Amino acid sequence: MRQRASRAQNQYLSQRLAPVLAAGFFTLLWIFTLGPGLYLPEPPRVNHWHYVAFSAVCHALPERTYLYDGIQMAVNSRCFGIFSGLMWGAWLHALIPIFAGWLENSRPKRLAWMALGWFAIQVIDVAGNQLGLWTNTLDSRAFLGFGFGLFLLYSIQEAFRLPT
Repeated sequence: MRQRASRAQNQYLSQRLAPVLAAGFFTLLWIFTLGPGLYLPEPPRVNHWHYVAFSAVCHALPERTYLYDGIQMAVNSRCFGIFSGLMWGAWLHALIPIFAGWLENSRPKRLAWMALGWFAIQVIDVAGNQLGLWTNTLDSRAFLGFGFGLFLLYSIQEAFRLPT
């Protein structure tokens, strides 16, 4: 009887609480990507903790980075799109049962292929920009990053699923 209650509790955590906690984590991470413009009245020094924290995962070149309240964000526009996709995808999974059900029934391979497809589109976008075929904008980078972040979240969700 005790094992059955424990199993039910694990299932509840896996299906209800874990997605909300993940969404909260990705929301906090997304808030950090906004950078020091969120609370500082003027641009900080280059080595401000926001820039240092994200420097290992994202180059925030000034010409490729949005400004928040006139201050450069902690990540470039493409990375901002990726973090936004991670956050919105986590909230969709946590709050919309139909969406969560679709994910539960999708094979992880299919979701990984979708993430790979979005990544390939980004490579083509960067190559086209480098070859002078078109010019990327902050918004186009953010949009492509959003799609990649959305499907990246779902391609790795299996690693965080609690055993039932």
